Amino acid sequence: MNKKHEIVRKQKKRVDRRIQRTRQLLREALTSLILEKGYEATTVQDILDRANIGRSTFYTHFRDKDELLVSGFAQFQEMVEEFDDQHRHQSENPVQQYEPALFFFHHAAQHHRLYKSMIGNEIMQNYLYKFISRVAAGHIKELTRAVKKTPVPPPLVVHFLVSSFIATLTWWINYDMPCSPEEIFEMYHRLTLPGISAGLGKGK
Repeated sequence: MNKKHEIVRKQKKRVDRRIQRTRQLLREALTSLILEKGYEATTVQDILDRANIGRSTFYTHFRDKDELLVSGFAQFQEMVEEFDDQHRHQSENPVQQYEPALFFFHHAAQHHRLYKSMIGNEIMQNYLYKFISRVAAGHIKELTRAVKKTPVPPPLVVHFLVSSFIATLTWWINYDMPCSPEEIFEMYHRLTLPGISAGLGKGK
């Protein structure tokens, strides 16, 4: 690599770090404001004031506060996917517990105030539904790869799994977590596993 290319590479690296730092400051500002006054009451100007960043800089990175909010899910998504890869069952035996759910319950317990502030938000609900559906679909596909037809279409089984999970998570958060992550994890599966097993034709 010649000297000119090395200079360009270093300059690009500094710019990338500056971009990451700016975006992180904006995410941290938004999070703190959500905890203080709620998402709906938070304005872009509030975020700018908290992060001490100019309006033009904000709009260089994000279209609006909704896009800023969604950008903060990326790191969490990576953690869930890594957890899922480590715990994914390859067996075609009867349906087993959906391990990523436990990760969600623990994460919600660690960030209870933030989850309680955001769990009813439409953006949050849509994100959770789409992301968890994608992860769950991979599990259902593995369970049905040797089956030509299931009693219930797999997409409907995924919808049932994800919708019931979000409903359980919402209940648990809104009632200030009356039991441990492990306990609500077990309750969720006690309610859903029979239906999922029946839907996939994998009764005990």
